[in-house]
Amino acid sequence: MNKYSLVIDNSLLEENTFLGMLIHPTNPENGMLVLNSKSNELMLQIYRITLNSSFEFHITKILTSKIFNTSREMNLFLEKFSNFKANQFTEFLNYHDNDQLH
Repeated sequence: MNKYSLVIDNSLLEENTFLGMLIHPTNPENGMLVLNSKSNELMLQIYRITLNSSFEFHITKILTSKIFNTSREMNLFLEKFSNFKANQFTEFLNYHDNDQLH
């Protein structure tokens, strides 16, 4: 079994808290990284990540920033987001990114 790592620039971690990452269930070289802003605890930033040949996930672009009215609203989003099926994952990526998955 291969070990994977995630490469995040320190400047992102100075401004954000790592919440997690999702890997596409049927296309595992694609994923999304979720960060929570330290300056606004109700703001999430979601990035597209891709796997390179050395088993490292790298951020390729920011997909979206979402601001919520309440922590309950944010937690409901995270719960739904973390349980995406393959088609929902792909739809989210395609909606927020012009690049098509291969």
